[in-house]
Amino acid sequence: MLKVILACCFIVIAFTKTEATESGCWIADSEGGNAIRLAPNGTEKQRVGGFVAPACVAIDPRNNDVWVGDVGDGRLTKLSKNGSVLKRVSVGYPSKIAVDRRDGSVWVATFRRNEIVKVRASGQILFRIAGIESPRFVAVDPQDGSCWTCDLEKKEIIKINANGSIIFRKRKEGSEREYNCQAGVTDPANGQSIMYHVLPPFIVKFDPYGNEKWRFPKPPRAMADGYGLALDPSDRAIWGGETFKSRVTKITAAGSLLFQVSDLPFQPWTIGVCERDRSLYVVGCGFGPGGPPNFMRLGPNGVKIVREKRVGSGFLGSVAVYPGAVAVEPASLGKIKAIFK
Repeated sequence: MLKVILACCFIVIAFTKTEATESGCWIADSEGGNAIRLAPNGTEKQRVGGFVAPACVAIDPRNNDVWVGDVGDGRLTKLSKNGSVLKRVSVGYPSKIAVDRRDGSVWVATFRRNEIVKVRASGQILFRIAGIESPRFVAVDPQDGSCWTCDLEKKEIIKINANGSIIFRKRKEGSEREYNCQAGVTDPANGQSIMYHVLPPFIVKFDPYGNEKWRFPKPPRAMADGYGLALDPSDRAIWGGETFKSRVTKITAAGSLLFQVSDLPFQPWTIGVCERDRSLYVVGCGFGPGGPPNFMRLGPNGVKIVREKRVGSGFLGSVAVYPGAVAVEPASLGKIKAIFK
């Protein structure tokens, strides 16, 4: 039963600024079938039910509307910032979503449909791009609205322009010739993309043309496989959630280690940075009633701001700082960033 739950649950994080003075986040409670809004201390503020298996969330930074992707019924649901249902759109197994902050359009990775889908902010499907097998994430460049993803069967990274044309598909150079990237974010300062590669695990940064700039770590240092990745827009440092080592790692924009926070009380399946105070929201699994914790918050130096606690029903499939699968809400309208799975 545990394996079945893990196979269909995904984690996502997104952050935005709001007109409110407080911060918070939304999570996709995959096990409980809810989208839940949390205060910065992890206290539940709002719960929207009626989902089957919500896997991902993202926030429209223009108005703080929240998109929730449900792999159980194959639909996207658009919520107002107050939790009212505004729109439902059938897309087919939305395992990851990301919002283009320029116009509020939504990019969707449909893992089992082998498609990337783009949806208008109003809910109309703009286009579907077939032939991208088992995509696990989408990451939008806020400069031009292009989208990055990875074909896990062909082992290629892919960049798509805002109109749906594929700019390039690339495999690794040299003898390896394969990419197996399961999470990604873009750097809004320069259009570069950072991805979490698994089997073997490492974080890799690409320039806007798909050329590798660096990998972390360099041997003999090693990472564990993971699905959490987040960018601090203040200094462009990168957080990685090492799911299977119960650890988060922070590295510089140039790919050097800053520090690691080890021995977390749960596996970090997804993470997200709050733009206002640069804190890191960490969510993961805590299966079953009364099970282990699944939420905590760290400062930019890795010190615990909110100690571990349990929220929702157990497995948290996504996070967006303000609302979303986990999304953080800072203090005046701004942008959104997130990618996890």
